[in-house]
Amino acid sequence: MPPKRKALQADLGVSAEPGSPRTPRPMSRVAAVKENAVDAAPVAKRPRGRPPKKSTPKKLPPKASAPKEIDPEASYESEGDIDVEALYDPQETIEEEWSNNTAPIADNGIPGAHPAYKDMLSRDAIVFIFSEAFHDALRDKANDCPRKHGVSAAKAIEEFRRLIAIKTWAVDIDATKISPTPIMDHLWHAAVLDTEFYAQLQSALGVKLRHNPKGASDRDSNNRQKRLTRMTALYKSFFAKEPLVSNPLYVAPVLPIL
Repeated sequence: MPPKRKALQADLGVSAEPGSPRTPRPMSRVAAVKENAVDAAPVAKRPRGRPPKKSTPKKLPPKASAPKEIDPEASYESEGDIDVEALYDPQETIEEEWSNNTAPIADNGIPGAHPAYKDMLSRDAIVFIFSEAFHDALRDKANDCPRKHGVSAAKAIEEFRRLIAIKTWAVDIDATKISPTPIMDHLWHAAVLDTEFYAQLQSALGVKLRHNPKGASDRDSNNRQKRLTRMTALYKSFFAKEPLVSNPLYVAPVLPIL
């Protein structure tokens, strides 16, 4: 055998003599460590009997969510956007208006009173114009409004409330500053004819309100128009809308106020 082959065999750990058993090459240090590590690993014995049950983790109850915070300012703003006129349905009676929980409540705590009233009238005056005595005195005349003016009796009474509030605020004791619309004048005339009621009304308002008959006020149509324009401007300033317009061609549902 050539010397190179013998040298290679000797290097590989193989006997150079023919027919002699091959001797393994001694393992390197790394291989020996790996083999010893495998041999030293203990073999786990399978236990007899049933296998142990797998333990499942307990489910924790869901965390309680924190209560939602209420923004009082936001709720106040939303309540302040109520359309007051929309609350007065033509088919509602005055009693239904008083029992309507969605009606705006002024700072004086009187249900159904528009917040503007507190800036125009005293508390005693507001209490009176929302009283049963006020309602009873105007009831019969208000029931004519659906036919004569095309508005419900409830809306007509509210228009008269707003008229006397404006006249009281303007201290129009001689009827030279404010003139009513036809709807307002319809109930104002009825109030004046009931002398006992009108005396109670003026006492509650704290002022004397003179009523000019329609014929007398028409003598000076130019001045009357100026007074009506002034009243309309004050109406819009306090109640944020135009006064109701008489429309006899439209007949509102006639449901008498009892």
